[in-house]
Amino acid sequence: MKLIPDIHNFWRFWSVRLAILSGAFSAVTAAYIALPPDWLPTIPQAAKTVLAFGALGTAFGAALARGMVQSNLTEKPE
Repeated sequence: MKLIPDIHNFWRFWSVRLAILSGAFSAVTAAYIALPPDWLPTIPQAAKTVLAFGALGTAFGAALARGMVQSNLTEKPE
């Protein structure tokens, strides 16, 4: 396995940021499943929809962002 040349910027990559956000959406959705059954009806359907589409959208966005060049991260020739 070989690292990319600008690994020091990994935290600035949009693909990394969106992947982390997707993980957060997925974690909240997974935690919803673990709630007691009597709590489930109190959570609005809109919140469930936002979580589901948020996880899907950010995962898709991370995949798209992986192929894009971020001009603010490219090294300028001296």
